[in-house]
Amino acid sequence: MAGEAEPTFFSYYRRFIGQVWKRVWPFTWTRVILAMAYVIAALALQIHYGMIPRELAWRSFGIASLPYIAFLVVALAWFAVNSPVELDRERGAQIKRLHDENTVLRKKPYESHLEQRVKQGLGAVTNEGRGLLGYLLPIGEIAEKNIVIHGMTSESIWQAIVSCKGAGLVIQRDEGPAGIPTRYVSIPGEFKPVLRDLLFPQDSATQI
Repeated sequence: MAGEAEPTFFSYYRRFIGQVWKRVWPFTWTRVILAMAYVIAALALQIHYGMIPRELAWRSFGIASLPYIAFLVVALAWFAVNSPVELDRERGAQIKRLHDENTVLRKKPYESHLEQRVKQGLGAVTNEGRGLLGYLLPIGEIAEKNIVIHGMTSESIWQAIVSCKGAGLVIQRDEGPAGIPTRYVSIPGEFKPVLRDLLFPQDSATQI
């Protein structure tokens, strides 16, 4: 059932028969089959020792087995009527389990206040700033002089950095000898999952 997108006629009745058999066999094994075996064995002994005439053997077997056969028919009818209910319960339990799993998978790995903060920052940056953020997301930290974004000049990249820094969405740090340091720019780690969802919502949905 876990792999079925939609039940077919044959798949449903395969599950139905399996459900009936799963419930009938343990129920009837001790209550009907073993009891009938004991009765037949007792009748066979009585016939063997002449207590019951041999010409009445089949009739005796039929009369002795009739209550058990009737009980078996009633049990089969009951389980046949009740099995669809059990199958529906199983499917309902599976749907609930899948829904719960989906809820867990779709749960955002960050707090709502962090999402609100990033949204406010995005509202303050320029289009070039958004392009810079999308460029930095998969890269991490990079030296400003090494940033190359298609369609953007060095001046527009610098303006994008200023815009994103003013919105609090990127950080800068200097490294190297005093006077000629290399300036690096990066997105704070806690902002990355939020920005990924906001800038590339379709990609986030595909990953889920």
